[in-house]
Amino acid sequence: MIKAMKTILVPIDFQHASGKALTYIERVFKDQSIRMELLHVSTPAEKSTKEEIQKLFEKFEFEFLKNCRIPYSLTIATGGLLEEIQKNINEKHPSLVVIGLTGNTLVKALVKLMNCPVLIIPSNNETPSIRNIVYANDFHSIKDSSALEPLWNLAQACDAMVHVLHVTREDVLPKDESEGPLEYYLDHIKHEYVSLKSDDFVAAINNYAADKKIDLLTLMIRDHGKNELQSGGQLVEQLLTETNIPVLNLV
Repeated sequence: MIKAMKTILVPIDFQHASGKALTYIERVFKDQSIRMELLHVSTPAEKSTKEEIQKLFEKFEFEFLKNCRIPYSLTIATGGLLEEIQKNINEKHPSLVVIGLTGNTLVKALVKLMNCPVLIIPSNNETPSIRNIVYANDFHSIKDSSALEPLWNLAQACDAMVHVLHVTREDVLPKDESEGPLEYYLDHIKHEYVSLKSDDFVAAINNYAADKKIDLLTLMIRDHGKNELQSGGQLVEQLLTETNIPVLNLV
């Protein structure tokens, strides 16, 4: 049975990118039954007291959460950043982690290490809603089809069109081993299958996204978890660098 999205975990560092991620959530998820669990991790290098952190949050809250209609709470943790994020994932079982793209290696590490879907928001994104979603289909089998639930939830809640896009260098398409699980989750969701021939996967995705006014790019992360393949993560890193639309990473 498919579960509705309940909790979104949002790591925040009180910088602009974190604020933009919260603004995105408010725009896109405001009509859904969710709550936000905000997490600030104070690393040993920061040497900030809880009182100082609370003051920083109050300023951040006034700027980005003043009119927020989504319920939220803040957890302040001390320790290693990735370790504390993973600890909160294990304890709170969020449906999704949402993080603002800051240009450092944190987001790439999150995508590789966290066994939880991660939605990455570029700091310059102004998407008012989700109407068109690309799912980058690699034709490989999906052993654990529940990984597709976040895609289903977003498409259904936003009444979005899902473009199942495959980019290939070959003239003849291989057998699509993922079609069964995709059709199960996309049943009653508007969707279409598209194949493009190109030697440059990222350029093909970006050109298609611009042409079709795509609001969200979805990838199946194959580096870990039950759907693991030896993809190396290079494609994800390149897309995060060169794509200006939000990227949902499924695991």
